[in-house]
Amino acid sequence: MCAMIAANVLPTWRLAQTADGLILSPPEGTHLGLLRFRENQRPLASAATLFTHAAQQLPVDKLELGRIEQMITCEGEFAAIQIQRGVGPDGQAFIRCLGAVFGDDQYTLIDAGTTVPDRFAFFEQAARTFTFYVALGLGYRRRRRFEYKSPTMWSGVARGLDAVWMPPGYPRVRAQMTVHAAVPAGATPADIRDSIMKRLELSGLASVKVGDPERRFTGGELSGVAWRATGSDEGTTTHADVVVLEDERFLYPLELVSSAEHVGEARTAFDAVVHSARGVPLPEAQPMADSTLHWAT
Repeated sequence: MCAMIAANVLPTWRLAQTADGLILSPPEGTHLGLLRFRENQRPLASAATLFTHAAQQLPVDKLELGRIEQMITCEGEFAAIQIQRGVGPDGQAFIRCLGAVFGDDQYTLIDAGTTVPDRFAFFEQAARTFTFYVALGLGYRRRRRFEYKSPTMWSGVARGLDAVWMPPGYPRVRAQMTVHAAVPAGATPADIRDSIMKRLELSGLASVKVGDPERRFTGGELSGVAWRATGSDEGTTTHADVVVLEDERFLYPLELVSSAEHVGEARTAFDAVVHSARGVPLPEAQPMADSTLHWAT
């Protein structure tokens, strides 16, 4: 897929396949710079982690890291860009432009750089263009992660596309929050609630009583419904809160399970996460003004 994009955007450049992607070089030679794609990279990590690790591999005397810029690709995937500038051991100034496009369990890394000052702007534009147009081919309507602010001081672990959060003092502090992956529209919020409650019952929550639905609003583009339930887990009263937010495209389920002793502070953290939720982004509606890069000799 990257090779097809490269051929369209930089038709005169030389292309070399690698074990994990491809390398593009200018027709005049590699001394003018390189552009590399690394596909299907694992494990997933944050953009800050990926870009910092890449910077640490450089033998440099001076390095300036630009801010990490968030981007949404033409397919609607999350992506990020960082521009790194520095001076190498030979005294030459350089620019390195990194882009990362994130899939469900892997990412594609775009790495463009040169030591030729009058080509700095070109390679930055190239990194931005290719990051925007990288096609992972995963399909827009699928279970997907969505943006929210992680609960303060809680620690999180991934469970597939879901994220499970535990408070400080866990497991002594009996509370657990799950931010489920967004689900393409089709099911109802009540369907999602029933699925979550059934799983909780199978995991040991007994004598469950579900309260009436309550409307929930995030203050953004999402609104939804909340339910509060009580049950018994090993003889201890346990509270289960389920919120299902939605827009016209996806449903966004969130879940909190807490003991009666810790439910107050747990709900405060849970409400903050719910109100911070943002919908799955739309694919970029308008392509870049010029998707063909001009390499003037």
